[in-house]
Parts: sequence; structure tokens; C-alpha cells
Amino acid sequence: MKKLASLSKREREVLWLVCEGHSYEEISQKLYISIPTVKANMGRVYVKLGLDQLQKAERIRVIHQVYWPLLKNAELPSEAPQAETPIPVPEPVAQMVDDDEHSIIPYRPEPIDVIEIRTPERVSPRPSLWRFVIILVLGLGVIAVAYFAFFMNRDQSQLGQELTAAVAQLTQVALAQTNPPTLAAAPTQVVVQPTAEPSIQPAAMVITATPPPPTAIPATSAPTFTPAPSIPLPFSDSFDNEPSSQWQVFSGNWITMDKEYTTAEYHNGWALAALDDPTWKNYRIQVDVNVPHMYAASQGQLGIMVRISSGQPKYLGFTVDGLSRGSWSYVTVDETSPDPIAGFGKFEVPPQFLLEIEVRGNQFVAKVNGQEIQSLSISGYDSGGIALGVTCITNQGCPSFDNLKIEPLP
Repeated sequence: MKKLASLSKREREVLWLVCEGHSYEEISQKLYISIPTVKANMGRVYVKLGLDQLQKAERIRVIHQVYWPLLKNAELPSEAPQAETPIPVPEPVAQMVDDDEHSIIPYRPEPIDVIEIRTPERVSPRPSLWRFVIILVLGLGVIAVAYFAFFMNRDQSQLGQELTAAVAQLTQVALAQTNPPTLAAAPTQVVVQPTAEPSIQPAAMVITATPPPPTAIPATSAPTFTPAPSIPLPFSDSFDNEPSSQWQVFSGNWITMDKEYTTAEYHNGWALAALDDPTWKNYRIQVDVNVPHMYAASQGQLGIMVRISSGQPKYLGFTVDGLSRGSWSYVTVDETSPDPIAGFGKFEVPPQFLLEIEVRGNQFVAKVNGQEIQSLSISGYDSGGIALGVTCITNQGCPSFDNLKIEPLP
């Protein structure tokens, strides 16, 4: 109880929502604070309750079996007075908060859609008019044979044999049309050998018709399309007046403010402005970044996505969050939190700094004021342009960009 009393009102709210099963992103939306602020409050909860001294399994048990029942059922004293500047969260504790998110939050299964599959009933074929036509034509053929045999003085015994064979053939065809054979289920390959019908003609009359062979049409191969660069390199934009017309806004509302490029309003997810050219491969990006209120709730995050194209489900970029951490991450437009690929590179974020990105082959390097922060080797992102990215709550504290330069690399 004494430890719970040391929590501020905001820290109690965050702990309550975590115990109820809400993710950090859902908590940020409910309390109207950024995700880094949610994590910072949760980090201070860890420190004040001594959770950072426990192993992960014991930490989760204590939260749900000790502190959660007290939060719900006990009458807690008013929160202790808090310092104007919140205590910073140590890096190991911040990493615990990140790692524990999916373990602490109870699992809520998604509903499963059941699809009913019905097998259609087998319908037996019925005799149709065309079968009757076939039988009628064969009957007329028998009559024609008899007619030619009579007028050509054929031997009557031979005529009888021919008539008997024709009647037998007619009977077999009629039975085959009336009682079709049963089809085997899902045959791999069916080869049908045609049966030649008996030719009943006078001995002196032979008619042979050979259809002309079909004319072969040669196949035409599709032409190979090689896109031409739509935005030649090197490229630069100072944003002193309006941004270049070659910028495309993928999401958010981008404007020029105080001769810098930023977003004009809160966007639920990443606001992205792109130079979308599918032919770019190896290049270096340099841009001045202004971060007016690092650690403020409205600050949000910034990032530069590389080798992007409009059809990608997720972008690859270097992002900087409100806890002064940088990482190569996967970024999705509709999700506020990036997905770090290989942890974070810690560095002090000044109000203004030079962010430099080098993309060459499968190597991706991020530098701040000339100092390398994090490098990455990854395949699957072979060509494409860039995008500037921002997340924040109001335009009073959003990061902004200035003096962008992009030059090709060999």
C-alpha cells in the first residue's frame, strides 16, 4: 500500500489500464498521451514498486496477483506530490517495459469466422434431343446402304451382312447414349481414343476429305519495361518557400512552417511525405532536424524511410522516439509505434541535429552529427525513393525538417 501511494495519478491510471488488458497504443488513445509517455509512466511504476528488481515471471505475477487486487478493492491514499520534472527512466527499465508489454497484458482471443462448405449433389445426366438426332441419322444411313446395294446389283447375302453390322453398330451407339459411363472422381489425365464409324459405300466410290492444317500464329513476347528516373539525383530542397512539386503526401497534412517542412495536425499514425522514384538504389541523405520539445507528451517521433514504393505493406526507416533512442525499424502508416529490427541505439538528442542516412547495396547506416548510431544489413529493399515521417499530437511540438540533400553513391 505504501508503494502504491507513491504513484502519481497518471502512473496509477496507466497501471490500471495495463492490468485491464489494454496495449500501450490503446492507453495512449484513451489518455490522449503519446506512446513514449505511456512507456515512461510505466517505467516509473516499475521503479517505485520495485518491479525492476524481480525476474520477468515474478514481475508479472506480482502485478496481477498483488497490486491489481489492491488497485481494485483497497482504498488508496491520495497520490504523493510529484516533482515538476519527472524522474528519468533508466535504460534497462525502459527495455523491460518494452519486453513485458505482450506478457503483462492478458491475451484476448479474436473471434473465429466459421465458413460452411457444402458439396453440391451429383445430378445424373438425362437423354436430350441431340441423341435422338444421332439415332435418326444412323437409321437414314442404313436405308441409303440398302438403296445403293439394290441398284448396284450387290450380292444379297453381302447386303444382309452389311445390314446386320449396321444395326449392331446402331444398337451400341443407342445404348451408349442412353446409359453413359460413370465418371471417375478427379482424374489426373483422360485420353479418349476416337472410334471410327463403319464406312458403308459402294466398292467403286471412295470419298476422302482432308481438312487443311491450321495456320500457326507465332507468340509475341511482351516488351520489357525499364522505368526512367522521374526525380534525377542529386536532389535538394531548402523548404524556404513551398516544398518542391515532386513531393507526394502518402498520409497526414504536410505544410511549410518557419521555412521548415512538418505536419500541420494530429494524424492517427505516421504522417509521411515521399519522393517516390522506383529507380533510386544507392544514395546518401542529409537533413537538418528540429526537435523542439523532446520528452514532451506532444513530441512524438520522427523518421526517414528509404527505398520506399507506394505498394509496400511496411517501410524500412531509421526512427527516433521521445526517449532519445534511434533504431532501424519497420514502419506502417496506420500504426503509431515502429517495429525495431535490432534494438535501439542510445544517443543524446539535441534540439537541432544533422541526420545522415547512407544506403548502399544491402548496407544501411544512420549517423547523427557525423557519429554513427546504428548500421544494418538486410535484403528485400533493393530500390526506391525516400519518405520523411512524423508522429505527434499537436503541431506546436512536432519535429520538422530543413535543408534536405540527396546525392547518388556508386
